[in-house]
Amino acid sequence: MDRQEAIEFLMDHYENPRNSGPLEHPDVSLTGGNPGCADIITMHARFDKEG
Repeated sequence: MDRQEAIEFLMDHYENPRNSGPLEHPDVSLTGGNPGCADIITMHARFDKEG
C-alpha cells in the first residue's frame, strides 16, 4: 500500500467509522493512549471458543 492509498484508507475510516461504541459483554477492555494530548481510547474484544 503506497502513501496515498494509506491516506485514503484512513480517511475513509475517519469519515465512515465502523464498530464504534462499547461492545456488550466484552471478554477484555483496555484503555490507553497519550493523556498529555487527550488521545485516549478504550478497546473492547470478545473471543470465540478457539480464542
